[in-house]
Amino acid sequence: MIIQHCPRCGKESLAPTGAYWKCTVCRMAITSQAWARDTRHQTVSRPLTQSK
Repeated sequence: MIIQHCPRCGKESLAPTGAYWKCTVCRMAITSQAWARDTRHQTVSRPLTQSK
């Protein structure tokens, strides 16, 4: 099973469940299509969370 870092909580807990990716920690869900687009453009876009 493929597990990724969750963009919301930062834990390595985002797993595919078919048409969606779901975080087992914070319960965030994102469609596979949106996740593929976000990860493809991740190097060009600014981070989802800002460091202090």
